Amino acid sequence: ARTLENYYHDFHLPILVAENGFATHEGQPRKDGWTRENYLVAHAEALESARRRGIPVMGYMHWTLTDNWEWGTYGSRFGLWSVDIRHGDYTRRETPAVAVYREIVRHDGATPELRKAFPPPR
Repeated sequence: ARTLENYYHDFHLPILVAENGFATHEGQPRKDGWTRENYLVAHAEALESARRRGIPVMGYMHWTLTDNWEWGTYGSRFGLWSVDIRHGDYTRRETPAVAVYREIVRHDGATPELRKAFPPPR
């Protein structure tokens, strides 16, 4: 939220957060305990906090809908939908983060249930 506040005070323009994402290597869990689900909830909370402090936040776009060819590899997984590159058919599969993102969009922010289910790791 502080970064959003700093940008607003520097430029005095509404803020649209674009290409904000969370990478995992080959879709495996991260060692620090963060998941894409608690990352999304934490960022939704930061946006809500900024709005409560009067920062005009226009919206948020997760990077990215599907895993993509990033720097010559599919190794870094960013997508809400995973792309199966191993079998050559590039099948897209919904990740658990899709349901979380859907709820955030539906409720224009993180619900108490999402906050409880996906707290930041300690």
